[in-house]
Amino acid sequence: FALFFVYELDIMRKDESSPLLLRANLEISESVLDINQQESRREKRKDEIIVVILMIIVFISGSFNRVANTIMATSFGVFSSFTSIPSSFVYVVVYGFILFVRYQMGIATKEDLLYPWKRDPNETVSARWAQWWPLIPPLKFFLIIGLMDGLGNILGLIATPYVSPQLTSILPQTIVVFTMICGILILGTRYSLLQCLGAAIVVSGAVVSIIPQFSETSGTNKIGDDILLAMSTLPNAISFTLKELIFIYNKDLDLFVVNTTGSLFQLILSPFMVPLSFLFDSSLDGYSFYDFLKYGARCFVGVNPPMNESETGIADCDYNPWPYLVYIIINIIFNISLLALLKKASALTGFLVLKAIVPFSVILFYIPWPIISQQSFDVYIIIGLVIILLGLAWFRFGGYLQSKYLVPESRSCLSIGEIFLAWSDAKNRRQKNSLLN
Repeated sequence: FALFFVYELDIMRKDESSPLLLRANLEISESVLDINQQESRREKRKDEIIVVILMIIVFISGSFNRVANTIMATSFGVFSSFTSIPSSFVYVVVYGFILFVRYQMGIATKEDLLYPWKRDPNETVSARWAQWWPLIPPLKFFLIIGLMDGLGNILGLIATPYVSPQLTSILPQTIVVFTMICGILILGTRYSLLQCLGAAIVVSGAVVSIIPQFSETSGTNKIGDDILLAMSTLPNAISFTLKELIFIYNKDLDLFVVNTTGSLFQLILSPFMVPLSFLFDSSLDGYSFYDFLKYGARCFVGVNPPMNESETGIADCDYNPWPYLVYIIINIIFNISLLALLKKASALTGFLVLKAIVPFSVILFYIPWPIISQQSFDVYIIIGLVIILLGLAWFRFGGYLQSKYLVPESRSCLSIGEIFLAWSDAKNRRQKNSLLN
């Protein structure tokens, strides 16, 4: 048998068309293909498991992030905006470390690191009066991003201690409306009438949620603080839009270059934005900026303000720094896991997970927590929450129709009629193609 096998091999070497050789080659090809398919299925299954794990982490950390933020802001009281300074430092350290690791692994390049400091030749401006703008390196965008992130963070911290905890999850959903406005003004984006209707529904839900506040003349849940919390998402929307603009100019730019550089400018500018607390919080009347920083730092390590000043209930520092440490850890986990999810999965998956956080975080506030009292059931908040979720779903549905049935390069303002006509044309084309086939 061995001699016969050697003889056949010798024949196959001389005659490559030998049936035995062809059969062997076919079997080898099929086995290689089968191995590749198995590897592909294993990789796909592995990615699916990772996506599911990331979705769970984002959902849990995002839900508790809002609760932890409210507890932390309440414990600092009028000094809550002071925490923006150490938070900015933590973001720079964490994002900078991740960027360093990615650079050492070859994921982030030297060109990525230098991008903020070098003029981008792809940047153009049509307006004649602004021809000087592209001559400035992209650092200008990162400066504005740091300014807007810091401003949105500080305004939110100022309002949070005085807003009903459930509303701290509902009112920030107004960022959808502000992102639309910034997209139109900065990127030239055009939204369909369905999307505009969805944004209007979101705003109406937020208004319904704060209806009880209109009848209150005193107390912590003042209508002005509710409006301030809702408006605090405007700077974040500007920051988000500018980040999108940066990636339009440079699609391959490493994400952590943007996060690290923006956080660095946020750290530099935050101390200059902290005095906004004096503008929006009358409880700080009589304090100097030095006193604010001094008592804020003491509150950070668990020391309450002097007795005659703490009688007004301006802070509850006894538990610090634990509320802050718990919040910043959960916040970092939430941000990094969200970035990983958006990289591994679609934007729709990220959108759905983020919006699923909203009702669950509202439910969490009906559970007793330290520092903040257990919240009573409010029918207006529940109705407003339902309306907001419907508006978000409607907004997403409008975006789906626009992307599916209209030319992506279209920059015209769309209407329901145009969407219907585009859908009808697409349907007619499919019918014609099926008849031809």
